[in-house]
Amino acid sequence: VPACRNVALSPSDSYAGGGTWFEHSGETLVCERGGALLHAGGLPHCGVPVTRGVRHLLVLFLLAAPLPLLAGRLQAIGAAAGTKPQFFIQPRRRPADLALSSAALQLAIEANPRDAESHSQLGHNFASEDRHADAQRCFEAAVELSRGRDFAALVSLAE
Repeated sequence: VPACRNVALSPSDSYAGGGTWFEHSGETLVCERGGALLHAGGLPHCGVPVTRGVRHLLVLFLLAAPLPLLAGRLQAIGAAAGTKPQFFIQPRRRPADLALSSAALQLAIEANPRDAESHSQLGHNFASEDRHADAQRCFEAAVELSRGRDFAALVSLAE
């Protein structure tokens, strides 16, 4: 979960204990009724037990995309089934299933257009099919998104 928001629904004087404890700082934060706490969902934390009264809390999970893990899973399928970049003179490995790879990578890019790796891998697939304009478009996107750090895309653009 990219982000978590806890909204206090009970006044803090209606219960004892309670709050949200964070492992990194050892702090327990208590919000007054209507107050909210926003934190990274992956940050280790937990609710502190209420020792008296009742504490009501509304917890919201904020996701960056409708299916945040989908793009990564599709990219992994696409990379496994597709063409691999070649940097040395060696026999080119045949892709396991180029059509599956390209379809999965295109879906990955739709789900997460900022994933440089998916753009780069799709570019290699297009290059292996002699679709040079499409490959160049993908490599340029990968270089831009990676801020020039995608070595395979840079080398492929230079070829």
